[in-house]
Amino acid sequence: MTGSYLGFFRRFVAALVLLCAMGVAAQASAAPEGSAAPATSAAAPAPATTAGTRVMKLEGADAPTASPVPAPAAAVAAAPSSGENIRIWTFSVGVSKYRQADLALRFAAADAQAVDAFFASPAGGSVPDTQRVLLTDEQATRTDVLDQLHKLVRRTQDNDMLIVFLALHGVPDTDSELYFAMSDTDPGKLSATGLPEADLNRELGRARAKRILVLADACHSGALGFSGVRGARGAQASETNALVSKIASTGTGTAILSASSANELSQEDDKFGGGHGAFTASLLEGLKGPADADKDGFVTIREVFDYTYQKVPAATNGEQHPVLNGNYDRVPVALVGQATKVAGTMPAPVPAPAPVSVCP
Repeated sequence: MTGSYLGFFRRFVAALVLLCAMGVAAQASAAPEGSAAPATSAAAPAPATTAGTRVMKLEGADAPTASPVPAPAAAVAAAPSSGENIRIWTFSVGVSKYRQADLALRFAAADAQAVDAFFASPAGGSVPDTQRVLLTDEQATRTDVLDQLHKLVRRTQDNDMLIVFLALHGVPDTDSELYFAMSDTDPGKLSATGLPEADLNRELGRARAKRILVLADACHSGALGFSGVRGARGAQASETNALVSKIASTGTGTAILSASSANELSQEDDKFGGGHGAFTASLLEGLKGPADADKDGFVTIREVFDYTYQKVPAATNGEQHPVLNGNYDRVPVALVGQATKVAGTMPAPVPAPAPVSVCP
């Protein structure tokens, strides 16, 4: 009988050693913590030109045919707080009134004001005036936008998050360089008076903040009189959206959530949140709680993308689909049913737990 017990014990020990070896091998090959694949949604077929839009479709432009459903938000949802706080900085720009009257938008300035107000509220982290910049209409000249952004990014620190919101026209030139139309932009002198995407990227690259989120409700306005721009009777919406997405390559912690995908219109109307862009209205709605899919009290970048990806097409009859590009982690961008313990901050998430080993 003793021999039987001894044999059983030896087999048990051998099996345990094998399990330990398999566990170590699995941990060695596991992906690094915090890595997340960029979430993008393929473009849906572009609609015909309609009134109340911030971009016009080029006649005859080809549009992609598939629009896959994004991965569930729970895959990168916010974890319980680690006890650290991430300081929030916001930079919001909205231009409705241009010196050239036929470039005017209806609700871009209101969009920027509403986003700024959200981040000043408890749900947005109670970000103080000293950590927020808001520029609208005549305040949003090329010189002032670059100057104020330059000053803000220099104040950020490694553990901070910078959130940039843009609601205005985006204009690609003949060399596929993207310009943002500021209130003082002269259509005949685009390179001298527009804000190049390259300048925006350069300023964002100077930020010490490890996390940068760009929210862009920007679109192309070639049909409104910009000389030297391809598509005299219709904007290159696909090119504008593709160029905007390049901002996400500024740094490893940079993500951009844009209002629409290739060849799509970016719409604004009274019916969207009482007077907003369709994207901005759904963005604000989601940040206030409905985007918290896993009901953990936080809204993450991925959760707000999933929410806008559902709501914006529904509000625009399938004519507009937001896109998320770049890199992001599980840091929340909004609080639900709670207030931040330190004004102007968001709680940092706890890193994903390491695999548990049965080895001693």
